[in-house]
Amino acid sequence: VLKDSLLLADAYNFIGLFYLNNNKTTNAIRYFKKGLLFCKQPPYDAKYIELSKPHHIYGNLSEAFEKINYLDSAIFYSRASLKKAQEIQSERGTATANLNLGLAFVRKQQVDSAKKYFEQTNSTSIKSNDFDVELNSYSGLADCASEIGDKTTAFNQLSVGFSLLRKY
Repeated sequence: VLKDSLLLADAYNFIGLFYLNNNKTTNAIRYFKKGLLFCKQPPYDAKYIELSKPHHIYGNLSEAFEKINYLDSAIFYSRASLKKAQEIQSERGTATANLNLGLAFVRKQQVDSAKKYFEQTNSTSIKSNDFDVELNSYSGLADCASEIGDKTTAFNQLSVGFSLLRKY
């Protein structure tokens, strides 16, 4: 009714999230892709509250594709999310995109690549004080260590994660 592309992008993104959280991934992907047709990079007019930005929708697409084990598509959309987040200097968006890349690469059993992205997630999330993303980076780093049989490092990463969890 309003013919407002930013609100349409937001609506499609949230409908997609609803479907994703209800394991209706095909529907989620369809709505995320519709959202991409209407989203644009900030800055937004002051009348808008915080809206879904391009990096959010790309990241959600990545998560959806990872969920159905289309890992190359997950990596493609994670890289798009990373690019869009970096364009607007969103540290949380950058950390989350790196996290999604790490998750996809660890599932592809490409541990060196996964570790690189989890380390980038860690450093960016610490800098931006996004403890929830930081917490996930320790889990990812533990997964990487576990994949190569390094139990000591895996448990150390988990220990750091549990310390962070207790702190918050």
